Amino acid sequence: MTVHNGRVEWARSESFREVKNASGVYSNRNSDFAADIYNVGRIITSLGKGKMPYCEDRKEVATVLRRLGVTDGEFVVDVGNGRHTYRLHENGVVERMSGYASIDEVRSTCEEMRQRNRERLNRTGNTIEFMNGYEDAARLSQMLEVKWYNDDFCFTGKVNDAEENEFNRQMINRQIDNILREAGIDISGEENVVFSIEPYEYKITVSGNIPDEKCMQIEQALNNKENGRNLYNHIYFCAKNEWENSTQLSKWGQLKRHMNDFFYEKLGVKLVECKKQGDDFITKDGKSVRAMASHNDMYTHYLNLLAPHDYHDDDSQVLEIAYNSTGLHDLHQDCGYGNGDYGWIYDNIEWVKSEWGKEVFCLFV
Repeated sequence: MTVHNGRVEWARSESFREVKNASGVYSNRNSDFAADIYNVGRIITSLGKGKMPYCEDRKEVATVLRRLGVTDGEFVVDVGNGRHTYRLHENGVVERMSGYASIDEVRSTCEEMRQRNRERLNRTGNTIEFMNGYEDAARLSQMLEVKWYNDDFCFTGKVNDAEENEFNRQMINRQIDNILREAGIDISGEENVVFSIEPYEYKITVSGNIPDEKCMQIEQALNNKENGRNLYNHIYFCAKNEWENSTQLSKWGQLKRHMNDFFYEKLGVKLVECKKQGDDFITKDGKSVRAMASHNDMYTHYLNLLAPHDYHDDDSQVLEIAYNSTGLHDLHQDCGYGNGDYGWIYDNIEWVKSEWGKEVFCLFV
């Protein structure tokens, strides 16, 4: 075998002589031996790049390593792409030993993810959706296979939550634009509307300085699939942090919303449609939700949290967001994510750099 530019490859030799396959074609890779050596090279090449190779059977990596003389414990692979340390466990699991990523590794990986996210803005589609930052965080961790935080750099919600919201705002603006365009609806520069979304059916209601008929057309276009739920959650994520200082959200109001969704998913019961009776909720057909939930301690705990609250009080948690020809604009909060409204995110980046003395890495902006 040879190493060329960090890649382990098979080399021609007498033992790799060409053989004729069933189709009469000569090929050295057609032999079992050649294919076996090729697979070994593929696995060692991946390990040499600091990445776990893809195998249908994860223990295949351990089998190859043991055939090469690697014993249980730590070992190092260096084929020209840096030194990468792993541990081979007795049960066949191969683990990359965690270490701190270098500035260059993190910078390069974040730029790769930013570029991929920019490309996503060109294929937003015609339904309202947004990205989950935790999924990106997990993907980043997997790409680096290292700890993220050291004395030189950091990730922080003060920046990363905000930049993700700003990116999602760009994406959702394009999605709404696509939906309205397909419905033949145009929002002129003088027209301003407000989308109001209630938290139990997630229906979007439209009001503003436009005719009622046009409001109804927009509602009909937007109230499709999971658009209402996803737009509601986007407003929520853009308002829930302390620096946004929203007056729309309340802790207990959002608890009621989350619990209504939770019990509908788990038990098929919408608490908002139940009658409150003491610390219990009674369904329309007279069933006790507490009795239905008694088999699960977590369900009972959630009902205990809800005991002091009622779904028919003034805390409705209807969320609002403004919309005009330039896109969505946040209401009832100090910091927003409308077009051109997010210079404060860069202020946050500079503040973290100054206060913590670390470089801040972003995945979107």
